[in-house]
Amino acid sequence: MLLIILRGPAGCGKSKVYGGLKNKISIDNCFLNLDEINKEPFEKNIKKALKYECIIGEMFSGNGHTTNPGSWIKRFNNKDYKIFSFILKVI
Repeated sequence: MLLIILRGPAGCGKSKVYGGLKNKISIDNCFLNLDEINKEPFEKNIKKALKYECIIGEMFSGNGHTTNPGSWIKRFNNKDYKIFSFILKVI
């Protein structure tokens, strides 16, 4: 199982990269907004995502909106997800 995290500032192309990956990955995958700040929707999205073999998440870098990333990273580790995080930059 695989969690791909796309991190970067606004306008760097996270959504565009997600769109390209989504169409290229042949296994069932889903999108996960890792910047959700409301606890209930975030928890609902995590539970849904953990049912997929591949998750592509987007996360703002810098002064990010995600709080306590260790708690949700641990949940993916406990389910044996391989986690890859990519930082996109605007050039």
